[in-house]
Amino acid sequence: MVQQRITGEPLNSRGLAAHWKDAAALLRRLHEDIELARMARPLRPAELVETSASKLPVAHPARAGARELLARSDRLGGVLHVATHGDPNARNFLFDGKLWLVDWDELRLADPVRDVGQVAWWYLDRAAWPAFLTAAGIPFEDAAMERLFWWVAAESLDVAVRLLPSDPESASAFLGDMAAALAHQPNPRRRPAG
Repeated sequence: MVQQRITGEPLNSRGLAAHWKDAAALLRRLHEDIELARMARPLRPAELVETSASKLPVAHPARAGARELLARSDRLGGVLHVATHGDPNARNFLFDGKLWLVDWDELRLADPVRDVGQVAWWYLDRAAWPAFLTAAGIPFEDAAMERLFWWVAAESLDVAVRLLPSDPESASAFLGDMAAALAHQPNPRRRPAG
């Protein structure tokens, strides 16, 4: 995929929180893009967890979290799969008066909560989640919240296993994020706005 050169500056956590309405609108446009969806390979939730878990050492304590994610993955069905970015972190949002999303390496056909949940959990106060999800086209309901925490936990596990060989300290932090999301807790590393 080729994207035009963007001269905007990457956002930081506060910048993304300040531009949450723009981020919600951008993600909604992404998720409604039929042409982009045609380019994306499907991602089964269990596939993401199985692939990540296979990279953990045999006796690693995070395997219990992976088993829990697999057990919960059957509750995620019944949603329309769309093109998802997969890595909507603040650095991948550029701003030049308009918000752009870059770095499409993780483009997959999946639940739109894969993207929306990560932005909400990482960057927004929990009180802002209903408005953010709704603006992104996701009805704010119990099923969406279950999916939000599941995708955050699964993506945190995925990042952790990639970091484990080179940066065990950061990998450990992401495994803590996985555990918090599995327990439906807020991000333990996020500072409240203020």
